[in-house]
Parts: sequence; structure tokens; C-alpha cells
Amino acid sequence: MRRLATTAFAPEHHAAHKRVVGDAAKRLIADLPASGELDLTSGLCEPLPPRVIGTLLGLPQEELDRFQTAVRPMFAIDTSEEGYAIQGALGAMLMLVAGAINDKRKHPGDDMLWDGSLPGTVRTA
Repeated sequence: MRRLATTAFAPEHHAAHKRVVGDAAKRLIADLPASGELDLTSGLCEPLPPRVIGTLLGLPQEELDRFQTAVRPMFAIDTSEEGYAIQGALGAMLMLVAGAINDKRKHPGDDMLWDGSLPGTVRTA
């Protein structure tokens, strides 16, 4: 796992990762209300990590909102919720990632989940 992470986060990928984070932040900021009360915690700080992770994993754009909703309890800054919410979120997140893995087996891409350049990667038809 360390070798995979080292390759995926190597310096040559930093510019692409910076774009992913910047694009995710811009999209979330654009969704913030133009006037009235603004909650940066729930509008930007909590949804940013799962959106970036989902994008880096290669989830399709139409799945990012579902992924963000599924993992929200795991990234919530307010940890007062019951444990069942985290269990449900983990199950939903794993189903989304499993679906993405299945899709990447059929249609490899240039994302971290399945780009074919990582050591030990085996392509299947």
C-alpha cells in the first residue's frame, strides 16, 4: 500500500492534485449562498475532503454528490452523532468505491484508482 501511495502522490502528480483541490473548492464556493448567513464549516470545510478524495479515486462527476453525502459523517467536524451514522456512511462509501473499481476494470482511466501505471496493477478485460 505504501508503494502505491508513494507513486500516486509523487511530485509529478502534485500539479494535477492541486487542480483537483482548486476545482473542488471553486465548485463548493460557487454553491455557497450569495447573501445572508454563511456557514463555511458545512459549506466548504466538511464537503471538501470527500469531494477531493472521490475525484482522485476517479468517481464519475455524477457520483461525487452521493459519495460526499455517504461519507459526510466520517468527515463531520461535529462528532456528536451516534455511531450508526458512521457505520451507514462507511457502507455507502464502500459500495460507491466498489462500483468505481468495477467500472475501472472495464474502462481504465488516468486517476489514482486505476491508471495502469501503478506497480502491481493488473488490467483485466
